[in-house]
Amino acid sequence: MDEEPRSFSLEEAFLTSKNYKIIFCIALIVVTLRMVLFVLMWREWKGNVIAALFSIGEFILDLTFVLIPVVFVVRIIFTRLLKKKIDKLDQEIRQRSKTASQQNSA
Repeated sequence: MDEEPRSFSLEEAFLTSKNYKIIFCIALIVVTLRMVLFVLMWREWKGNVIAALFSIGEFILDLTFVLIPVVFVVRIIFTRLLKKKIDKLDQEIRQRSKTASQQNSA
């Protein structure tokens, strides 16, 4: 069965798993560094406005840290579903082109 070029490439539409791993590691490093800075500043200023801002930033980064694996799993699910749909569409296109060529030759 020879493969025809597809009009839609999943590899171009999504980040690769390597990209998600890199983003996850960077987020982990940033969260760790911010937590260390937060603890050091907490000792000096004890509840200053800057400490509150750091805690808000920490909360946002924690949400990012939690959501990256969720997005990765959703990406895997959608990639599988899209591949199935694209394969079905490719089969339909091949089938229609075969019937059209048979009708034209008759």
